[in-house]
Amino acid sequence: MHRYVYVLLAALSAAWISSQPLTALLTPAAERPWEFYVALLHGSGYLSATLMSVAMLLALRGPRLEALVGGLDQLYRVHRQVALLAIGLGATHYALKLASKALRRSGLLAKPEDAKSLALQIFESWRPIAKDFAEWGLYVALALVAVALLRRIPYRYFARLHRLMPILFLLFVVHSVVFMPSPFWTAIAGPLAALLMLGGTVAAILSLSGWIGARRRTLGEVSEVHPIGLGVLEVHARLHGWKGHQSGQFALVTFDPREGAHPFTIASAWQGDGQVRFGIKSLGDYTRTLPSRLRAGDPIIVEGPYGRFDFVAEQARQIWIAGGIGLTPFVARLEALAVAGGKHPPVDLFYCTRQVDADIVARLTAGAAAAGVCLHVIDSSRGDSLSVERLLAEVPAWAEASIWFCGPTAFGLAIRAGLTARGLAPGAFHQEAFEFR
Repeated sequence: MHRYVYVLLAALSAAWISSQPLTALLTPAAERPWEFYVALLHGSGYLSATLMSVAMLLALRGPRLEALVGGLDQLYRVHRQVALLAIGLGATHYALKLASKALRRSGLLAKPEDAKSLALQIFESWRPIAKDFAEWGLYVALALVAVALLRRIPYRYFARLHRLMPILFLLFVVHSVVFMPSPFWTAIAGPLAALLMLGGTVAAILSLSGWIGARRRTLGEVSEVHPIGLGVLEVHARLHGWKGHQSGQFALVTFDPREGAHPFTIASAWQGDGQVRFGIKSLGDYTRTLPSRLRAGDPIIVEGPYGRFDFVAEQARQIWIAGGIGLTPFVARLEALAVAGGKHPPVDLFYCTRQVDADIVARLTAGAAAAGVCLHVIDSSRGDSLSVERLLAEVPAWAEASIWFCGPTAFGLAIRAGLTARGLAPGAFHQEAFEFR
């Protein structure tokens, strides 16, 4: 998990534990199992509700949060992990409730005769419906998790079903407010949960209304479409009111409102003329249909730019590693360096591909020459590969460099592990995390 998820979980757990009445230590030994069960029940429910609230806030795609975690790709990684953890804890909360009933029937768990609900009495009439809200909401949420994890299900179905999450969240908020123990409200846990759930509720309403990201959307039209080899479609667009972007950033692009937005890296440097270019690899059901569907003049909606893959570093040189379609941000950066025409730190670009396309390599070679970048082409179809050892041999001054990687996740993790094991500072390795489901 992302380090921010661990920090968040620790902070919320501390708030819950510090607000938990220590009745289990003061009750007779025979009643302590019940008190322990109640503490776990309330704790799992509290963590589930507060984590789900944080997940909703992260879904706002706020610029400050994006900057904090290092880009929208990282923000969505944290959002996904927090949401999965929240739903998992919600399932644990429900399982504890069912298990307690089974244990009581079998005589293995005894409920004290004077045991009462710790929830606020003011919400007593709401308890039956709040219970049903959470139970049925959890069933739907678990089904949505299955859809998200099953990559065989097309993205468009995932995106449409995912729109139910704000509604489910509102159901969970009702359940949490109705059943939260009264001692929590007089300690730190209650006010913290109320603040997070209030923010999450606002985020849910904004999501349902379609306002998230609306201010960063720009309308335009497709100006040119043509394949450039290796299953890559190059799409040129003319945008009206686009305020510019940095090399290495990406955007959420909508060609068909029924399909929704997809993240694509911007493959061109900003020239101030409203023109942008995307390189789109045929990787799924949707992208494979684009060559036959897109035409010049088609409308396009571009939201962004997003991302912090901006090539800004204090190191004396840079090493770029591109795997397949991961070449796209580096093409944009080459253009920017060529246009700037100024001095820049030494750069080595390693382009790793399963099959060399002569036209792509020719364009890349020309771009690298114009930008003053040293190009290395690695063709795995000929048994060639980029290992850490080869990287160190071809760039002896690697220890002085920042590493910028865009490509298959496993490949990047292997390179990162090999370099950090040899002394590279973890902060010197930059990697995109394009996983939006």
